[in-house]
Amino acid sequence: MHSQDKYGKTAVLLMGYGSPDRLSDVSKYLSGIYEGRPVPDYALAENLAKYSMFGGSSPSNHILRELREKLEAAMSGMVTVLLAFKHWKPWISDAYNLLNGSTVKSITGIPLFPFPSKNVEMSYRSEFEKMNLEHGLSGRSSFVNGFSKNGKFRHLWKSLIKGTGREGDSKTHFLFSAHSLPNSQAEADYMDSFRDSVEDVAADLGLRNYSYGFQSQGRYGSGWSQPRIEDSIASIGRGIAHVVAVPIGFCYDHLEILYDLDFIVGNMIRNMGIAYSRTELPNNSKEMLELLKEIVLSEVKTN
Repeated sequence: MHSQDKYGKTAVLLMGYGSPDRLSDVSKYLSGIYEGRPVPDYALAENLAKYSMFGGSSPSNHILRELREKLEAAMSGMVTVLLAFKHWKPWISDAYNLLNGSTVKSITGIPLFPFPSKNVEMSYRSEFEKMNLEHGLSGRSSFVNGFSKNGKFRHLWKSLIKGTGREGDSKTHFLFSAHSLPNSQAEADYMDSFRDSVEDVAADLGLRNYSYGFQSQGRYGSGWSQPRIEDSIASIGRGIAHVVAVPIGFCYDHLEILYDLDFIVGNMIRNMGIAYSRTELPNNSKEMLELLKEIVLSEVKTN
């Protein structure tokens, strides 16, 4: 139990998918994702192989722990910032348990996905609202479903692209990506926000060659987001010597960046005789911190 004076009046949950910290935890992690159903052999084998490629763990948990610490420090005691993962520790329920006996009176949930999505909202908001009810915070909560319309978001990505030093190169193609979702006909806001962000960033930087696609499509489900990133790669024009991946639909490094994008897509591009590189991710950078700080301040004022 934590003392009441540990926390302020407002709490912020930085919400993410979560990832095991050790290779030995991958099986348990997948059991949670499959919600008690048997984990297919191929899923366990594939994930063990992927995690083994990167030292047995994803960098995501470490990145988000640092981001949480930095954001709480930047808020100068105004809010308490907690991590809340959907599929690993700390679980969403763990974050609320830390607040037992505290003086927190309102709470804001911020899933770290930049584009508004019904899929994300359903996945995170139901547990968020259930916990609010159990902990007496119903009616004093807010939930941020996407933040790509915030000017700091697009400024951040323009800076990351400029950091490659290739925005003026006529032989460089910029390949923007976001996560593919099933039942995309119900995800108009997600699709539109992605396209609008790409067009805005590309126009402002004067990018000569660019396209976008949806990556990391799952094995099951239907109506996945189009165009697939594989189709975008196939349409890259002649004379291109370098492709820079711009994963604008993601906030931090994890295996869908390191494996799905850098390894799988990167090798597809290299096999075409074209060089591949990628922008940095926002991660726990100063720019990401400023973006989240602005979002939090807006929510605190609203509450």
